[in-house]
Amino acid sequence: MTKGSAMLKQFRAERGLTQEQVERVTGIPRSTIACIESSESYTTSVPTAKKLGEYINIPWCYFFTDEGGEKDATNS
Repeated sequence: MTKGSAMLKQFRAERGLTQEQVERVTGIPRSTIACIESSESYTTSVPTAKKLGEYINIPWCYFFTDEGGEKDATNS
């Protein structure tokens, strides 16, 4: 899981938001949000990462960095 994925999931949990509510605000499909939050191997697009990063106020590159701080090897 990427650092951004974990932070998105935590952001939603802390605010009691559903994936559908995030979809309405960002325009990113709920199915994409679900994949980002739950998949070890899902790699999002840069535009999607930028939208989500802006929404939860984190650097968009976190969606390409694993939770340990290393760059995701699938994005090299």
